[in-house]
Amino acid sequence: MFNDKLKSLRKDHSLSQEDLAEKLAVSRQTISKYELGDATPDLKRLSELAELFNVSYDYLLGDTAKNEEKQALNSVTNKITIKSSDSTTMANYYKFKTGKVFKPKKHQPYGSLIGVNKETFWGESSDVLGYYASKEAINKELEAIFSALSKGASTYELQFNVEVDSRLSIID
Repeated sequence: MFNDKLKSLRKDHSLSQEDLAEKLAVSRQTISKYELGDATPDLKRLSELAELFNVSYDYLLGDTAKNEEKQALNSVTNKITIKSSDSTTMANYYKFKTGKVFKPKKHQPYGSLIGVNKETFWGESSDVLGYYASKEAINKELEAIFSALSKGASTYELQFNVEVDSRLSIID
């Protein structure tokens, strides 16, 4: 199960619960709850764990094999090409973040999905991939992207985003 795999991976990497908590920006108690099976990480933390330990999401969540094919793909690129739903934008990303629209009005999206495509001396280079009507829609998109990654997919087309105009109003 996830809790046993997390504990094993942490120990294999010679990390204490405190060390891992610091890397994930959570408390040591949170790591303890993960390892006892009393709590499970959200998608962001799951992504950070998979990246930190260089394992697939399938492996973390239950697949007993480390999914060697995906591991080989990740060791080469560790990226997935994301296509916008209108197929006008396409780029490679290795990390995903979410952003919330500050005080959204009635016809504005809840938030956005942001893709990080490279790390530079000045910080991360990122793009807004899409806007979403709800937090649930963002989470569904992330789950679908992580599923595609775990299956070794090289491309993914956004499915749950909404179209917005230049004033960030949702276009019906």
